[in-house]
Amino acid sequence: MLQTIIEQRSFRQILISNDLGKKSPRTMNASCSYSTILYMVVFIVTLPAQIWGSAVVNSITLQNHHSKTPTAIINYTVSSSENDTDLYLNFYGINTTNNMAIPPYALHGEGVKTVTVLKGGKTLYQIGPVKPGKHTLIWEINPAELSLYTSDSFEVRMDAYSHQNLYLLIDISEGPEARRYPTRFSSCLPTPIPDEYRTKIIALRYIPSGAFVMGSPATTWEREISNQHSVVLTQNFYIGIFEITQQQWKLVMGSNPSTYPGETHPIETVSYNTIRGSNKGARFPEHNYVDSTSFMGKLRSRTKLNFDLPTAAQWEYACRAGTTTSLNSGKNLTAPLKCPNMHEVGRYSYNRKHEEHAKVGSYAKNAWGLYDMHGNVFEWCLDLYAISTISPVVDPLGPHKGLKRITRGGSCRSDADLCRAGYITGDYPEYSRFHLGFRLALPLMSGN
Repeated sequence: MLQTIIEQRSFRQILISNDLGKKSPRTMNASCSYSTILYMVVFIVTLPAQIWGSAVVNSITLQNHHSKTPTAIINYTVSSSENDTDLYLNFYGINTTNNMAIPPYALHGEGVKTVTVLKGGKTLYQIGPVKPGKHTLIWEINPAELSLYTSDSFEVRMDAYSHQNLYLLIDISEGPEARRYPTRFSSCLPTPIPDEYRTKIIALRYIPSGAFVMGSPATTWEREISNQHSVVLTQNFYIGIFEITQQQWKLVMGSNPSTYPGETHPIETVSYNTIRGSNKGARFPEHNYVDSTSFMGKLRSRTKLNFDLPTAAQWEYACRAGTTTSLNSGKNLTAPLKCPNMHEVGRYSYNRKHEEHAKVGSYAKNAWGLYDMHGNVFEWCLDLYAISTISPVVDPLGPHKGLKRITRGGSCRSDADLCRAGYITGDYPEYSRFHLGFRLALPLMSGN
């Protein structure tokens, strides 16, 4: 018999306003109500707590150890200060000895739904909605992976969130002279998404913590191989549904440096140093400070939140949204240069015709509602560039030494293989060209 007490996590709902607790006099247009978000985080200011909830694994018991279908019985408790709240659970299994993610062979229990079936037959599951109270999951184990399930090393980690708080919205309409940018939470976005979300409002989507395989498998034609390895991300985060656009940059910074102007096109010709700063902002991962004159410095000052670039692992995890294929549509590339599957998900060399960048959101979104993760512009990430590891890692921040910063996703002049989810390259932080842009992220970690 295997019985393990798993770590407990508590997540608080935080209401963010434009004046640190005072209700904002401004409103933002949307066809749905605004709400609060479920997580635990320390920002650079103290924000008023509203309500809280948690998901705690109480015990794990291994059964039928010698049968063809061994199982782990997982008893857990969901709690919230609002008893009738519908909650959704993010969960993953992990072998803590080698930091390897362990997906269930099959999963049964209240609220369990199949999200997608991956290549190779593995299935992604979602739990929810469930009400506060005690619940049980039956986690079927792949007999070939049974050695990973031991009392000393197997854990199941859970957190709870509400679909009422999927989106964080920043109203930047008052421009570069504003003292504060109002922020709000929303359960949904208007359909279709109006252009104000590409100009006056920056929308970010909540991404729950989890585990995935980062990098690309070796093939006969992929030009730069990023070693596949298991990654566990223990912290939830937000990431922009779109790349930051030229008008959004202008409303924060006051000018538009882009080579190819277009209000709703991605900002480009911006360097890592312009985004974060060449002084304090150049010292990640030593610390996450930014220069006050940089884009992130101005945005942090006006929102009182520690916005930043995503790490390379956060970027790829958000891009893939549960997929394991070359593209986040669940499809692989059929050729390294021109590929019909790449045509569907982003602007690249073979579908741009006589144009360069596309209006953000012009192509198919992924399962988490993120657009343009393939093509349009290479997106800056926080990490210094280095050949990727083959070892499993937890919350990777990249190396401490290096000359370049990682860029991801490919651009409007890239071949299809450079737009793969697993492709990693880098540029010098002072470098700015028409193919370089970024999207915003908000890491939800203590100490921010």
